[in-house]
Amino acid sequence: MQVEHSRELGQPGGGVSPLVVRKQQRPQFLTAGEAAELMRVSDDLIYDLIRSGEFPAIKLRNRYVVPLLALQRLEADALAAGSMVDVAEWTGAWLEQQRQQVSSAWAG
Repeated sequence: MQVEHSRELGQPGGGVSPLVVRKQQRPQFLTAGEAAELMRVSDDLIYDLIRSGEFPAIKLRNRYVVPLLALQRLEADALAAGSMVDVAEWTGAWLEQQRQQVSSAWAG
């Protein structure tokens, strides 16, 4: 997947996130390996985090895919916080938020 940087969403210091790509070229889901490559970590680390429930993913039989939107939200939250975001804590909070939204939708 070729990443094209966009100057529309500039970062502090003039850098641009590698996750900002043209919408028509952007897949909705990444393999665990592609997610690892984007985040510059090992495939093994991503697989370990996914299996322990500390990283958002979807399991399709014996394969995992990572929603690109989850990576983008994680990145946005890290930028907004201006500090370190622990992915395990973030994933837990994100899951709870999703559960509350589903509960509200069913109740209302």
